Amino acid sequence: MNNRYFSAIFTKFSLICSIIFLSDIISSQTTITVSLHDQSADMYHVSASGKVVSEDSYLKIFTDANAAPVSIPFTSIRKIAFSTLSSTDDRSNEVSDIRIFPNPAKDHVIILDENNPSMDVSISTILGQQILSGKYNSGEKVSVSELEPGVYVIFVNKHAFSIFKN
Repeated sequence: MNNRYFSAIFTKFSLICSIIFLSDIISSQTTITVSLHDQSADMYHVSASGKVVSEDSYLKIFTDANAAPVSIPFTSIRKIAFSTLSSTDDRSNEVSDIRIFPNPAKDHVIILDENNPSMDVSISTILGQQILSGKYNSGEKVSVSELEPGVYVIFVNKHAFSIFKN
């Protein structure tokens, strides 16, 4: 298998796991932003009766119980961000430009967020076990040297990403 195929399989797997973990935070005023590899992004407002599911090779978003689902192929998704909004929230900065590198990582990852100097970061296994949690500054190294090789879900200010540990 080539590295691109391996990466695509693990990206899909980690996105599915992210959906499972993050489905617990969906409340009556949840916005889901799906960023695609072509640099576009779409926002979906999900009511309390809505849901987000993984089906076959697609992310399916039901904005409410009666809505037809929006189907997005996993192969085109770069990032999924969940944010719970109230009527007083400022919606202009919902999606940050967050970069995580190196990925795959050996000893550490660096998280850059140009919009937020301080970030809440947590790392979980694909089974949902939280391994690390804390506040970090943009550009600060986050040690992953103690992690076993594999795929992990990293949450940065309510945004979920997959990281690979060598």
